[in-house]
Amino acid sequence: MKMPRMFPLALTAMTLIPMAADAVTAPQGTVLMGFRVTGGTGVGSSYVVDIGLAESYRDATGPITITNLAADLEIRFGFDWQTRTDLFYGVGACPDSNAAFHGDAEDTLYLSRPQTAENVPGTSPSINTSSGRATIAANLTDVLGVAGVSGFRYSAVSPGNSHASRQPDTDPNSWRQYMGPGGVAGKAGNTGNFDFSWSQTGGGEIEGTPDKTLSLFRISGGTAATYLGYFKIQGNGDVVYTPAPSSVNYTTWAATNAGGQSYDQDFDGDGISNGVEFFTGTPGNASTSHIGVTNGHVIWPRATGRTVTTVFVQTSTNLQTWTDVGSNLAGGTGSIDFTLPTGQSKIFARLRVVP
Repeated sequence: MKMPRMFPLALTAMTLIPMAADAVTAPQGTVLMGFRVTGGTGVGSSYVVDIGLAESYRDATGPITITNLAADLEIRFGFDWQTRTDLFYGVGACPDSNAAFHGDAEDTLYLSRPQTAENVPGTSPSINTSSGRATIAANLTDVLGVAGVSGFRYSAVSPGNSHASRQPDTDPNSWRQYMGPGGVAGKAGNTGNFDFSWSQTGGGEIEGTPDKTLSLFRISGGTAATYLGYFKIQGNGDVVYTPAPSSVNYTTWAATNAGGQSYDQDFDGDGISNGVEFFTGTPGNASTSHIGVTNGHVIWPRATGRTVTTVFVQTSTNLQTWTDVGSNLAGGTGSIDFTLPTGQSKIFARLRVVP
């Protein structure tokens, strides 16, 4: 059993951060959404918002309009905040790093990941050790201010929003100190892209730009991360959370997206079969760009809640004869990443999907 975190009584050995007279109040289990810039208007401080309890997202059954941040983001980051490529936002929470809390086990994590499309989850977090989860959990609770000396709970209320704060980046346990790259020395993120000390292949980034949706994942115990849903900042500044959809069958999807056609037809004439569009989450009634090759890899996204029986990667050298490669991937999770074979003058790859 993890021992409770202890704090020294000798005040000569530590610096206490006085709580602001109008400090933010945030209950245990609070989810924080943080915004930061890497330059330009707003640099030097982060804008952090209490967006409610983790359990409300875990148990959501329908979309939630959380708050409207248009005025606050405009004041802090300029009129062009929605299109800035140097403005990033992310979401994080740990309900309790010492014990179970409201249905979440000790060290349960809630972390965001950038998405490429609304109904296509971001890359699932990979945090495979209890010590790794414990480190991230401790950092998240420090950012919230559970330790009682610094963090969000000790930050001054942002004018006009009692659930938000504008934190100087140099404040102890500020949001920015845990964001990589460029975090403050001694905190997570001072090297690489390891937000909250979360290190995984390709970086542990939780952030995306305001035009991107953010997946929300829950990591509890030794189980794999669970995709819960996604956040989106609407054009009017509303922050909306949409829970992951339940299972969607092809017939229902095709009735509204592909004119009721079969999976092997191509309703919108873009060269991608209806079955593949259903599987990857692209619209079956509007032209879709073909998947490209990146460093010898072809990556097809897998939309959530799509029930299929067969998914194979196929290759061809002449676009006439196609051969299945590997095993049936219908029961997998996450994107399909195929490495193109080498040593051939030309090679083509596609997906074969049967609902």
